[in-house]
Amino acid sequence: MKEIKNRRVFLQYAAKGILTGILTFGYFKYGKSFEWIRSGSQVNDQIPKINPAYKVNVLTDGTVELYTHKYNGERIVFPVKGFEADILLSIIKNMDPKLYTRELGLKYSLEENDFISLVESTIKTMEDKGFIYYGEDMLVKVKQAKNE
Repeated sequence: MKEIKNRRVFLQYAAKGILTGILTFGYFKYGKSFEWIRSGSQVNDQIPKINPAYKVNVLTDGTVELYTHKYNGERIVFPVKGFEADILLSIIKNMDPKLYTRELGLKYSLEENDFISLVESTIKTMEDKGFIYYGEDMLVKVKQAKNE
């Protein structure tokens, strides 16, 4: 009987320790930690990635250039400046842009709620343009080419 009680006490302490570790080191925000636990996915799955079709150049003035080549060798460049460039740089570093509220919020004079909504709209715009994507595999459109 004493062994069962010791086992229960041990399991209680282990559960408390694991939960505390997840809350503390998991994502540093109480609500985000429970969201991460409920979803059953890793935090890295929620961070967007740069489309592999684009190469990245970071210029000295803070401009980020996304460029690709057409089939005939023509180079297409998409320059990104300002707030969007800082968001792309955090994505390139494989970090969640929403966690930069203090640094980028001060840089652009934004409060936390305004910053997060601006980050979400910027990420949505970049995703719609095809610059970034979520998940392990990027979904691509397959098109049949005709031999002429």
